[in-house]
Amino acid sequence: MLDPFIIPYKLLLILFIAIIIGGIFYKIYCKNRFVLKTRKQVKNISYDYIENAILDNGVDQYAQFDYLVLTQLGILVIEIKDYSGHIFGAEKIDEWTQIIDRKSYKFSNPFFDLDYKIELLKDLNKELRIDGVILFTDEADFPKGCPDNVINLKNLKDHYSKLGKQDIPAIFQGPWGVIKEKIQKAT
Repeated sequence: MLDPFIIPYKLLLILFIAIIIGGIFYKIYCKNRFVLKTRKQVKNISYDYIENAILDNGVDQYAQFDYLVLTQLGILVIEIKDYSGHIFGAEKIDEWTQIIDRKSYKFSNPFFDLDYKIELLKDLNKELRIDGVILFTDEADFPKGCPDNVINLKNLKDHYSKLGKQDIPAIFQGPWGVIKEKIQKAT
């Protein structure tokens, strides 16, 4: 005869496992949704773009770019920071802070890495204007103010609404081709 207490425990165990698996799939879904929304917004503001690119700086050091975007103004480097919660930072301080559930986490100032990558591209090509932005997820907010050139995904299109699939000056085609030749796609 079956013990009547075993069946509820088995059901609770199955329910617990289902909740954990559901949570994992939800996180994957949210991450993929952000990636797809970012790609769509980048397509809307660009003439051409390269996603997840690697550039060898010539001395066995590499720089990884989330997005290199060709616009009618030049190249836009978009660096993605997948952080949520309250973010505190400024352009010239060494460490930024993320606060989630009253816990504080430090991370390196993303401008230092962005500036390095912009300089690498400028070394490759002096003809194109090269700018950069740091793109945070929509789950990040800046209670003490957002530094210049830091945006959320929801602001990307608005921030660059004047750009898009308009005619790109012919002078950009050659330099963009050189950069594309030097770039390797990350796997």
